[in-house]
Amino acid sequence: MHIANVLCWKILENLVPNPTAISDLSAQHINPRTGRKARRRTLPSDAPARIKTLLSTSLPHIGPKLFNNLPGKLRNLTECSVEKCKHHLDNYLQTIPDEPPSPVPGYTSVSRADTNSISDQANLQHRDAGFRCSGGAPRL
Repeated sequence: MHIANVLCWKILENLVPNPTAISDLSAQHINPRTGRKARRRTLPSDAPARIKTLLSTSLPHIGPKLFNNLPGKLRNLTECSVEKCKHHLDNYLQTIPDEPPSPVPGYTSVSRADTNSISDQANLQHRDAGFRCSGGAPRL
């Protein structure tokens, strides 16, 4: 995720060229409430399933999704050095818990997110902040 986010940020900042012609990864929109977001192309509905699978895991499709999942403070960083962007991204990623997606035999912790992806863990963290939860495992 780190590399895809930094690359998306660089493209949005026009520091590197857009590496693909199949989508305009450099397109963005700025919402007054949520801030800057990268535009993401939808998958072609008439494409064969194998092509949709390949496209859904490609940078033009997944990159904006990962970038848009970052907090507004990170998405809105502009006109700063790449090192500053990476520093803020590293600090944010250190706050994301690393929980296994399902109970592991002999492991007593309970996973509260659907998967161990950063997107699911960040959404869980955001939800916990809204409810002012500790983020720990539920007490039984």
